[in-house]
Amino acid sequence: MSESSPIDVFHTVAGRLSMCDFVRALRDGPGWLLEGRGLLARKRVRSVKRDIALLLLRGFESVILAYSEDPIDEGPAGVWRRVGNNSWVVPPDVDVDELLEWLHLGNWQLYCFLGDKEHKKWAFPFHVEPAEFFNRMEEDEVAFCIDSFHDDVSWSIYLNPRFTISPNLKFDALGETRDHEDGI
Repeated sequence: MSESSPIDVFHTVAGRLSMCDFVRALRDGPGWLLEGRGLLARKRVRSVKRDIALLLLRGFESVILAYSEDPIDEGPAGVWRRVGNNSWVVPPDVDVDELLEWLHLGNWQLYCFLGDKEHKKWAFPFHVEPAEFFNRMEEDEVAFCIDSFHDDVSWSIYLNPRFTISPNLKFDALGETRDHEDGI
């Protein structure tokens, strides 16, 4: 884990995503939909996915993978610790390229709880609107979540809205801040 604070990591993630023409910001909080169509776009998306995964895996301790396949038996090298049904703590030294290649079928989530919260399986809120998803992240103290769609064609990337610079400032799609109360 790096010495960066969560807000530093989130600013870096938002900055990286702001440089991409194939990223769409979510309206209800600090989150993005990352997807590419066509061969060239998929190559560019793959590079950004790697950057984002690397930033989040190296920026936080005890990142959890929720996936139907067992990484202990079939996944990338490393010491995987089970924390729930189909949930494991990702080894801090995991090879990110190897991990993403293994996860190429999609239908997985990477997430991390804030602070010293006990690391366990999160009751992932499937099929809810982004506003509800962000509310659940705040309530459950989840720092970030990457949700990979089937065949890994798109990622939804969510950052906890609690990470603000001041009570009224939130991240916008470019990683800049905006006055949240005024909707600027």
